[in-house]
Amino acid sequence: MKKFRFLEHTADMYIESWGNSLEEAFENAAIGLGFMIVVSDNVEPKVEKTIEVEAEDEKALLFDFLSQFLIFQDAESLIFHKVKVEKIEKRNSKLHLVAKAWGEKFNPEKHEEGTHVKAITYHYMEIKREKNKYLIKVLVDI
Repeated sequence: MKKFRFLEHTADMYIESWGNSLEEAFENAAIGLGFMIVVSDNVEPKVEKTIEVEAEDEKALLFDFLSQFLIFQDAESLIFHKVKVEKIEKRNSKLHLVAKAWGEKFNPEKHEEGTHVKAITYHYMEIKREKNKYLIKVLVDI
């Protein structure tokens, strides 16, 4: 069951994701980004990448984390639909994230291309804890 959805916006696209933990909400935001880039559900886990980012706060951490997927796409033509955030922890007054992502090289004969994402933005970014769940909203520049 998907734990993300796309929200309406006049010029860009919004991803809303949720999870029982901050880690789960982050991984669902990344999966949502993956489905924004490639809408077909046939991305195979042929390549594994480890992602480690460190930032001053949760929003900066989310920005840096999601930006890694755009870097993989631009530099190596890699796309991902499976992501596992192993941990988010505080280290020396910074937040540190470790995740694994599984995907493959984009193949236009196999994958249905979605929206070209230019960048992750801080504009309207939200990370909220509501009762026992985390909710993330992130606007991407298309």
